[in-house]
Amino acid sequence: MSMFKFDRRTLIRTYMGNYQYNRLGETYAEENFEIFENYENKHQVFAANFVARLENGEFLNIATLYELTDSFSPVKVITQRSLGTNEVEETFHFNTLDHKLYYKFKNKDFTQEEDLPLSKRIFIMAPTFLTKCLFALSRKYEASARIPYVVMRSYNQWHFEKLPQEEHIFVEYETSKMQVRNIQGEEYSTFDINVFQSDTWKQEGAPETPVVFHITKDAAIPLHAILEDGTEVSITRLRKFQLPEHMLT
Repeated sequence: MSMFKFDRRTLIRTYMGNYQYNRLGETYAEENFEIFENYENKHQVFAANFVARLENGEFLNIATLYELTDSFSPVKVITQRSLGTNEVEETFHFNTLDHKLYYKFKNKDFTQEEDLPLSKRIFIMAPTFLTKCLFALSRKYEASARIPYVVMRSYNQWHFEKLPQEEHIFVEYETSKMQVRNIQGEEYSTFDINVFQSDTWKQEGAPETPVVFHITKDAAIPLHAILEDGTEVSITRLRKFQLPEHMLT
């Protein structure tokens, strides 16, 4: 399913599923994913693989491996891209003891490595849809005013252009509109979150239209959104796996 080869010996799969990407009424890409829990340290691991066939017949592959602690702080994020002969890997690794964020960009011709200062909890904005709302796991789901989050975003694609940028997003949780949705015979508690890229609501006459993600209460799995460029992403398959009894206590 994923481009990644990673050690699964301590991992228990908790979810698997699939998304479709649509633009102008046509499906142009899909994303498969799996979610795991590490039975030794309770870390959560999110693995996703996006595949799109381009007009020239080539396939664009983007894979993400995103690991969170049991308190939902990021541990490491790896993104791999491939298109034809082009291959890129980006790595973020959090060292909370040294208060540093290790970043590495690598393609076939070039490698860039940096240690970035880490003074606060930062979430990496990875390109796969599965990982778009993982920041939501770090707080209780409460209807409230817009909550700011610090995120790190990379604008590097096939070549290194600059170091990842620290940014802010602002999120509204519409938990008062919680609903139960049945997907393939399994019921999920779901609600909407509104994600703003700026604080322009503070300025009169400059409103911003948010991206609305419909997500599950458990695991913050996004089920649907229409992104900034008009792309509509919808879940087509979602399966939940029961944890072994010894992990339920």
